[in-house]
Amino acid sequence: MKIIVSEGQFFADGFALRRSFLLEEGDRRLISYIGKDSCGYTLLSLREGKIVAAEGEIRIVLWKEGAELLPPPPLPARYRREKEFSWGNRKVKATCLSGRPSEILLSGGLSMRHKAICSFFDAEISLLQGQREGILDVHAKTAGGEYVALFALGESGARLLLEEIGETILCEGNEVTVERSLPDLRERKITSRYLWQGEGFSSSREIVCAKEHTFLREECGRLLLEAVLAKDEREISSLLAPEIADAKAILDYFGEIVGVRPSPFSESSTAYATVKDEGAALRATLYDFDLNEEGKIVNIRCSEE
Repeated sequence: MKIIVSEGQFFADGFALRRSFLLEEGDRRLISYIGKDSCGYTLLSLREGKIVAAEGEIRIVLWKEGAELLPPPPLPARYRREKEFSWGNRKVKATCLSGRPSEILLSGGLSMRHKAICSFFDAEISLLQGQREGILDVHAKTAGGEYVALFALGESGARLLLEEIGETILCEGNEVTVERSLPDLRERKITSRYLWQGEGFSSSREIVCAKEHTFLREECGRLLLEAVLAKDEREISSLLAPEIADAKAILDYFGEIVGVRPSPFSESSTAYATVKDEGAALRATLYDFDLNEEGKIVNIRCSEE
């Protein structure tokens, strides 16, 4: 399997890697790295055609043609923060575990185990009273800003009401406002507002783009995938030819993605990949795009179809 290294300085068994190396079935390599925000190591091997990372910490992106190694984001220190409280006639203990993955647990009068959508640290736990159900409120810090999760505590258990990350999260009265920026070509700033309605939240979103100028034809595919990541339906529709300009259908087609990146294996200037989280690794799927004379996308081609 061809392994490409990106976004840092990598070493295999102590020897510096410039771009890539081959990993054969049964091989085992000690991979160390220095990235912008982290450094570390892992023991990398190939078993029955699958890449396995033992010990240490590293990011692996799986491609159709091979794999890509990247330095992981900084890892929060592993610690446990707990708080006990009374809810009704029950004693409940809430526990927040930082690190990767970060988790929120309930034990005692209620049982729950929730894997957070990101790694967090410095968690604060509180119980909001005065509701028909108790509301467990977890606020924490992340590498890029803040994290919030709200759970309704009912007789049958806990249910997730809201989970968000952003540069800033403001909770005032019955409203939660989340602001986050995306490092995409449009430099989007997304403001999400959640209003409590008694049993759940209603939500609205506002998307403002700092860059609205005309981009190159070769960038149309990337613009589309970044709009999918942001769930920016207006931008999706504007990039498509009229005969396929169905933003909701496009969002359903690509599904939930966590990133957009160029392929280190492709020489096409118009091809870009979506990245999905598969737990132990990330999975990249490469797409290329056909445009009409007006520069609108008329066809989306997937490399795996």
